[in-house]
Amino acid sequence: LKRTRKTPPMADSGEVYCICRQPYNASRFMIECGVCRDWFHGSCVEVLENDADDIDEYHCPTCARLHGSSTMKRHLNWHRHDSFDSAQSSKAVQSGTSVFVNQLVNRKFSKADAILMKLPGSDVTVAHRSEE
Repeated sequence: LKRTRKTPPMADSGEVYCICRQPYNASRFMIECGVCRDWFHGSCVEVLENDADDIDEYHCPTCARLHGSSTMKRHLNWHRHDSFDSAQSSKAVQSGTSVFVNQLVNRKFSKADAILMKLPGSDVTVAHRSEE
């Protein structure tokens, strides 16, 4: 985010912020508008803390009317969880990413018959299990 401060200025001063006009509360996620520089609770402006990392410059509801929507960061890769790091291109695909999921969906797996040994029930005994 294009923010220089992690918390509102004078957080302990009792000053009020956001559209809800409440004082700063360290237990609630807040985001600063890149235009008016006011601070907003994510829950009040429908911004999840996890999604805030994808925002390049946040515009509050008032400023968005004049300056357009918030701008999002440009993804530099899709195979790593840190998709904004251009140095990640030479690294392996990370599990859970969209690239990983697509590769997994398109992967051809062997049929179970080709890799599993089928035994009749009479062969499954304590003696048989101890042989393995």
